[in-house]
Amino acid sequence: MRDGPAADKVTIRIEPDGLHFDGQVGDQLLTRLRELYYGRSGRPAFPGCRNGGCGYCKVELLEGEVMHGDAYSRGALPDEERLKGRILMCQVHLLGDVVIRLLPKDDPLARLLQKLKAQTHNQGRFNSDG
Repeated sequence: MRDGPAADKVTIRIEPDGLHFDGQVGDQLLTRLRELYYGRSGRPAFPGCRNGGCGYCKVELLEGEVMHGDAYSRGALPDEERLKGRILMCQVHLLGDVVIRLLPKDDPLARLLQKLKAQTHNQGRFNSDG
């Protein structure tokens, strides 16, 4: 068993990016990634609620152990998904090295804009005199 500060050091690997970040045992995963990952290198800042209500920070835990809190919305992370290895980064504290996979995010604004664009396109096609 290691002693000293190095004993508490952990590595966070993010897939599919393949990026690695350092952390410490006990770090809250989302807090650490907001410091090192989100809002850096052209990535957007983190827009989620940060308290277990929205599910925006849901990821798949591929490897490693975490301590997952219980104070979160089951709508954000249903029990079935948690049993399949999904976690909410805002509810997780690191116990050791982890590998996570970011999940595709549903963007309601982009979906609405796409729908409006399609409606406008269809209206123009049906209302043309040509």
